[in-house]
Formats: sequence, C-alpha cells, structure tokens
Amino acid sequence: MKPDLQTMIDEAMIEVPTNLTWDEENIWKGWTYNIEKNRYYFDDIGNESIIALWDSEFLGRADD
Repeated sequence: MKPDLQTMIDEAMIEVPTNLTWDEENIWKGWTYNIEKNRYYFDDIGNESIIALWDSEFLGRADD
C-alpha cells in the first residue's frame, strides 16, 4: 500500500536538506550542505551544464 500524500510530505520535512540545483537561463546554479562541517557551499555564478556544476563546485569541496 502506498503512503498518502501527507505522510510523504511529513517524512520529507524531517530530512535534512543536503543540496539544491536549478537552471537560470541555461546556467546551472546551486548549493550543497556538508553535515559534518555544518557548512553550506554556494555557486551563484553557475555552469553551462549540471555535470560541470557538481564536478567543479560541490564534489571537490564536499569533503573539506
């Protein structure tokens, strides 16, 4: 049996957000959160592809 919508929303609200990416006029921007360091990393300049965004900005710094 599938959980109802309210249950899914409630469960999602408990989770700690770890990242968010979005597209602004074909430029990918975003942020990520390192739970252990209690630190956010932002990329508000952006990249032309989502792969480049994650590779250059977030994956390299996530373990800092």
